Amino acid sequence: MNDIIVFKNEIIKYAIFIALICELISIPFLGLSAQFGYGITLGVAISIANFNILYFTIKNTLTHQRGAYIVFLGYIIRLSLYGIAVYKSIQISYISAIGVIIGFLTIKISIYYTNGIKKRNNTKN
Repeated sequence: MNDIIVFKNEIIKYAIFIALICELISIPFLGLSAQFGYGITLGVAISIANFNILYFTIKNTLTHQRGAYIVFLGYIIRLSLYGIAVYKSIQISYISAIGVIIGFLTIKISIYYTNGIKKRNNTKN
């Protein structure tokens, strides 16, 4: 169980690092845009929260008998958080909405990195 928590924290660490890289890449194109910074920060925060909700949903599903109910409730909560974040960011600006969408992708990119690229490079050595 401790290995799962270490793995989850590693993914979150890489997601934050990827968000910082995306922010640095955006500086030549957008300058120091507070709207983009807000968007990417909100996107990463929602993505990390949803990743933790998914973790707790899976953990509780395996230990309780009402698994389908827990999975459905977790899915509705995660989907609602995504929707609220996109809606609020569009109200601010479209640049903020783009930042939120990029922020959503950081967890997925870090999972691909830790399970694909990093593991493949470790097996070659």
